[in-house]
Amino acid sequence: MICKICHKKNDNIRKLSKHIRDYHKDITIKEYYDVYIKTKTEGQCVICANATKYSNLGSGYSKTCSTSCSAKLFRFNLKSNEERYDKFKQKISDNMIKEWKKREKTGKKDEIIEKAKKTKKETIENMSYEEKIQKFGWINKLSESEKQKFIQKNYWETLYKYWQEITDEQFMKITKKRLNTMSERQKSDYVYLITEKDKEIIDNKLKELLNIK
Repeated sequence: MICKICHKKNDNIRKLSKHIRDYHKDITIKEYYDVYIKTKTEGQCVICANATKYSNLGSGYSKTCSTSCSAKLFRFNLKSNEERYDKFKQKISDNMIKEWKKREKTGKKDEIIEKAKKTKKETIENMSYEEKIQKFGWINKLSESEKQKFIQKNYWETLYKYWQEITDEQFMKITKKRLNTMSERQKSDYVYLITEKDKEIIDNKLKELLNIK
């Protein structure tokens, strides 16, 4: 352990720390670490990139900024070892089963479930239509490549064939349903602005185009 300021040799990191405190009083241990030891990537959380806390001269800065990021890093490292990760998941599962059995005996299980339902309901009620689609629309949970495959198979192949063979009556039924949906969305300040007069005009135009009386 050589002091980067005066080049004095020290037996270990503890003695180097003491040497800095005793002989270089114009600089703190943290300042010494920042100037002479710290790397470019240190001081940032490896999970979210937020600033991390300095610990000591030997270990420098923490790798994570919070307990939640620390837990994520722990799981990430576990996944590199399949056997350890499987044991960890099984342990978590066993502990949760035991915990819920305790809650069931004390009556807390029903209380927690009802509270969770209420919170979920309030959260959904406060979400916009677009947010609901993004969160609960199952297609949005697919990867981009999976989504494109689904669109190719179900739109360009299946739906295209369906629209080619659809009857006039079926077309009118679908169109009216869409107009009603757009009208309902308007009531909740959605983007479409369809009035009853607009619906009547569109309906008459469709009948005229399809020659339906």
